[in-house]
Amino acid sequence: MHRGLATASTIGTTYSLTFIRRARALDLSLDDIAAILAVRRGGMRPCAAVRDVIGARIVEIDQTVDDLRALRAALVSAREEVRVSASDAERDPSERVCPVIERHGN
Repeated sequence: MHRGLATASTIGTTYSLTFIRRARALDLSLDDIAAILAVRRGGMRPCAAVRDVIGARIVEIDQTVDDLRALRAALVSAREEVRVSASDAERDPSERVCPVIERHGN
């Protein structure tokens, strides 16, 4: 009987590790995964919790995408300014490194 318990425990552990690996592949945090597994260990299916966690992650990704698009636009603008002002960088007695970056650093 002890042997059967060990086998059931091993199967449960293997399944949990597989679940964790798959959840991490979806970029879910370890805290979120732990919360989901806690619901399951409590005897309930955590589908509603999974839906909520995934929904929150989608919102985070959308915000990151928006931030990256804004960063890209700023970089494109800075690159264009560098092209226009390239001759300004040849000789400059001031201590400024690059006015283009200094303008965009705020």
